[in-house]
Amino acid sequence: MEDDPSYDISVAHLAGQPSIAERPLVEAVRATLSRHDTTAARINVALVDDVRMAELNSRHLNHQGPTDVLAFDLRD
Repeated sequence: MEDDPSYDISVAHLAGQPSIAERPLVEAVRATLSRHDTTAARINVALVDDVRMAELNSRHLNHQGPTDVLAFDLRD
């Protein structure tokens, strides 16, 4: 798949060894953006373990324990 310069997609593996291949993840993000007619976006994906996810949930949402996904809309 050809890179689209209007999408800035990055993946950080913060849980040690990557358990998910980066290319299919980036392609899934790109396909989702395209399906929703998004013409430009900056997406940062951080792959974390359950301990880190629980910390993020507690800090940002006052929820206890890990979840599968934590998303933030940082548009101005």
